Amino acid sequence: MGRRGDHSIEQIKEMALDAAETIVREQGYHHLSTRKIAKAIGYTVGTLYMVFENLDELILYLNGRTLDQLYEVIEPLVQRQDDPKRCIHEMTHTYLNFALQNRSRWNMVFEHRLPEGKDVPGWYPNKISELFNLLETPLRQLHQGESEQEIALKARVLWSSVHGICALALTHSLQHLGFDSPEPMIESLLKQNL
Repeated sequence: MGRRGDHSIEQIKEMALDAAETIVREQGYHHLSTRKIAKAIGYTVGTLYMVFENLDELILYLNGRTLDQLYEVIEPLVQRQDDPKRCIHEMTHTYLNFALQNRSRWNMVFEHRLPEGKDVPGWYPNKISELFNLLETPLRQLHQGESEQEIALKARVLWSSVHGICALALTHSLQHLGFDSPEPMIESLLKQNL
């Protein structure tokens, strides 16, 4: 257990994020609280508020970690793949697998809302843009001559469709549509859009 002065602010921040990640993974996003995080790291709730403005800010940092980890598994696919269609197939399946393996954290990225009137810090949308840039790279190869605006739109439409299939898979709703697995839907989507 930590004592005041044992750790730097940055170390406490990392400890808190690690503990929050464990709580979300084991208990789900809605069970996350500053009290549980503080107890897990051996510090007081007051110490957490010296590091984070509030629980919402901590969640944004945790979601940022999730986006970074998603980037780390997708980026190598773009670097090593010279076939844009195959690259997009691999990216899509990697995204689905990441969501399935990190269900609670993935859900938290899309469920968490800041209080009304509170703006997302600038670093957060940059992480999202970096992920879209990865998808735009093979789409540029497939759709040479199209404007950057058209490529950006294609990337967001394709991602939104894959995201929707992932959400259905994670909520066990595919069965209502007659599917046991998201794979046939994803393959059909890619066949129609690539």
